Amino acid sequence: MLKTVATFTGWLFRIVERECYRLFKIRRSKNINSDFELDNLPTTNLDMDLKIDLINAIIVLPLIYREVLILKDVQEYSSPEVAAKLGITVQAVKSRLHRARTIIKEQINSQKISNI
Repeated sequence: MLKTVATFTGWLFRIVERECYRLFKIRRSKNINSDFELDNLPTTNLDMDLKIDLINAIIVLPLIYREVLILKDVQEYSSPEVAAKLGITVQAVKSRLHRARTIIKEQINSQKISNI
């Protein structure tokens, strides 16, 4: 049972990660300087709720975690590239990325529980 939950969580995070990247590409291609324009994206209500929850979770991350998460997962830099950009070690990048993902997962899970 625990292995199934861990697999599902990893799978779900990968979907959310790819959706963030897709939104980032749309935003970058339109040269939008403001926050995400969620109203203009064609999605279902469930997708929209997940996007809003994810964006809110990323926004409230402490800066040291948010920087690493965006560079690594959204902009798809390698760990050594992120480390060089931020002036930290590769181990620090991995640690901060893990912590950022954990915080986001906890926030999204707590929102799902409160909505039940």
